[in-house]
Amino acid sequence: STLSSSSAASDVYKRQDIGNIASIHIIILISILAISCQNGDTKDRFQWEVAMSAPKYYPVGGAKVNFGNAGNSSLTNFDNGWGHPFGTVSSAEKYKKLPKEVFISYASAVENLVYEGTVPLPYEKVKQLFEKYCKNKNKDSGVIMVGMAPGGWVRVWVYFHTEDLDIGINNKIEITKFQLKGKEDPEMGEGFRDKTSDYWVKYRQYWEHFGIPLEAWAGNEKEYNIYFNFSKPNTEYNITDVLFSSLDGTIYYNITNDMMMKKRKLPSDLVIAWGNKNDSMYYQSHLLMPKIFSKIIESKKVNTVEIQLEIEENGLYGVLYLIAQNQKEKIVRFKNLYTSNNKGLGECGFSEEVEYFME
Repeated sequence: STLSSSSAASDVYKRQDIGNIASIHIIILISILAISCQNGDTKDRFQWEVAMSAPKYYPVGGAKVNFGNAGNSSLTNFDNGWGHPFGTVSSAEKYKKLPKEVFISYASAVENLVYEGTVPLPYEKVKQLFEKYCKNKNKDSGVIMVGMAPGGWVRVWVYFHTEDLDIGINNKIEITKFQLKGKEDPEMGEGFRDKTSDYWVKYRQYWEHFGIPLEAWAGNEKEYNIYFNFSKPNTEYNITDVLFSSLDGTIYYNITNDMMMKKRKLPSDLVIAWGNKNDSMYYQSHLLMPKIFSKIIESKKVNTVEIQLEIEENGLYGVLYLIAQNQKEKIVRFKNLYTSNNKGLGECGFSEEVEYFME
């Protein structure tokens, strides 16, 4: 979930260039000259907003995105999920020219490095997409979203709000990939630099397990037809919620339909919540998958993957199995956590007594 700015330990990434932050808000709030728009000429102009994104478990802070005629910024750390929007902001100008470049600056929490630079954009490609999906300029609009990841890896996507076409956030289109150079910043706030506080515990656990998977952002993770077979083997339990994130920090929510096989990236962590049908016991598990899980799947050269959950008789332990190529392999055994059903999904920490069988 997005990091809370109210937490003392979240003492978000602080720098002395507050003037730069203010200038971006001025860019957002004050329209530049738009004489042609005032005369009703919007031939080369469209309605569009700016959004930001960061991978789950790899927060960024002090983020600034400036397209020249629109921008966005945040003093709060966020890790809202790779390819998911964190805030959208429009300038005061309703119809804006499409950008040819974007200035980006952010601090990567896992590295304590600042990445900054100007990224060129494929103007003709962006224009063609807006012309295709924003035919009704009064009702159709776009979002240009900038993803910021460790290693300086940047993605820029576009998606659209239209009446007739399904080209929203779930069908976003990548328009460019770029790598910025990093540097240390002596003015970085201590609350951001020091990762020993309780605020950073879950992040440290994740980083210690997976490290910094730069290859996940340097390329694009492969998607598989993934089938979560959780309910059928566990008739005594109601599987209520399942969510997971991939190595590149993409989040997948509300995966509860066993019969629904969708193209997804492989899970790096997995949250499972269920209740016992015979009593009020409510369990929640938050697993870190084996470090080499994706490499094992890749080596099998399959396109379809089934992950099966079997809850042991006492309800205290669960086992995940991989089913591929008509073979069943044990992935991990873990201890379940009994919790109150008002606890948020994934807020109970990582599961304990975890035994991996794929290492």
